[in-house]
Parts: sequence; structure tokens; C-alpha cells
Amino acid sequence: MDAAKRIRELLKERKATQTELADFLGCTQSFLSKLLTNKNRITVEMLEKACEFFGITLGDFFQEEGELPLHIENFIAYCKDLSEQEIVALRAVVELFPSKNKTKR
Repeated sequence: MDAAKRIRELLKERKATQTELADFLGCTQSFLSKLLTNKNRITVEMLEKACEFFGITLGDFFQEEGELPLHIENFIAYCKDLSEQEIVALRAVVELFPSKNKTKR
């Protein structure tokens, strides 16, 4: 995975500026610009801090498009072993949460 490319994507998605990210990371705009063009390498510490800025985990950062986050995959695996009664109860709880894309089943 190209970390620089991923950071550029996240900046665009979040409508954040390089200046805002540089300030949050405690580095200069010039240093960040070099990171984003692969002229400097990002440290693990800076990557963790960038993830904090974007409100994501390192796992989310490295997730490929189309993959489910690990916590969702784990939840699905857990749900596979539920009884029909437990599924009905879980569905009732889930329906209490607001959602933009609710589907009827």
C-alpha cells in the first residue's frame, strides 16, 4: 500500500488541507509535501497520529477498498452461530439505531 497516496485520498475525502494535517502532526508543510510525494518516509508514530487526525485506526488506514473492517468481519463470524431467536433479538436492537440505508428483511 502506498501510504502517501492513502493520505492524499483521506485529505480529499475529509476535505482537510495539508496545512491542517501538518499542524496536527507537528511538522512543516514542506516536510508533509515531501511525504505525500514519497520523497520522505512516514514514521509509524506519524502514521498513527495521521490516523488520529482522520478519526480512523491503523487497520482502517491499510484496508483495501471493498474489504470489510476486521471488527465487522468478526461480528459477522459471531452472528453465524446465533440461534433464530437470538437473530430476532439482535435485529430488534439494531433497528433502534438510526441509519441512512435501512433495508427491509
